[in-house]
Formats: sequence, structure tokens, C-alpha cells
Amino acid sequence: MTRRLLLVPLLFTLGCASAGAAGAAGSGAASRRSQSVITEAEIAENTGILNVYDLVVRVRPNYLRGTTELTGGSQPVQLRVDNNAQRDLADMKNIDVRQVHEIRYFSPQEASVRFGVDTNVPVISITMKRLK
Repeated sequence: MTRRLLLVPLLFTLGCASAGAAGAAGSGAASRRSQSVITEAEIAENTGILNVYDLVVRVRPNYLRGTTELTGGSQPVQLRVDNNAQRDLADMKNIDVRQVHEIRYFSPQEASVRFGVDTNVPVISITMKRLK
């Protein structure tokens, strides 16, 4: 009798866990996308966009609004292309999306760890495709 009582909750737990995994597998690709990365596949899906600035405005406009979590105020966003700091976000208008491998957003804290303690603002980091 005791074994049956222990077996029932175990089977119930396993059944619920497997049903949750099946439900997650059927969810749409958009829900699985990272909000901090625009991948090459996602770039290819957005046809008709010629430059990185227009792509970011369409798929992740929040990248362009740098905010601090403590104050809620606005901060400038730094642009980096292949880890090199750029002058201005407007430089994104000169980058052809067909040449981009990935666009990644770093919060101020992540940017500080990745690019150094002098980087205390959000960063949009663009990785270009490598020549073959």
C-alpha cells in the first residue's frame, strides 16, 4: 500500500513534466528568440531592409533606448562593430545588413564586463560576416 502511495505522485510528476516539454516544443520560433541577439537567420527573415539601423528599429527598437535600471533615466547607447567603438549610432545606417553575422545588445553591466570598466552605457555590438 505504501509503495502505491509513493508511486502515484511520482507518475503524476513525470506526466506533467513531459507534457510541459511537449508544449514548449510546439511553441513558435519568435518566443524562443533571445531579446539580446539578432541572429543571421532573423536578419534574413526581414527582407527589404538595407541597413542595420532600419533593421534594429523594426525588430528590436528597445536597443536604441538606453536606460538605467536604477534611475529609469536615459543613457546614450554605444555602437561597436567587430569590437571597435564607433562614433555614433547613425553609423548603423551605413552598414549593409547582408554583411552582418549578428547584432547583440549588452546592458551597461554586461558591457562593463565585456568591454572594460570605462564602458558604463548600453552597447550594440555588430559582428560582421567573415570573408571566405
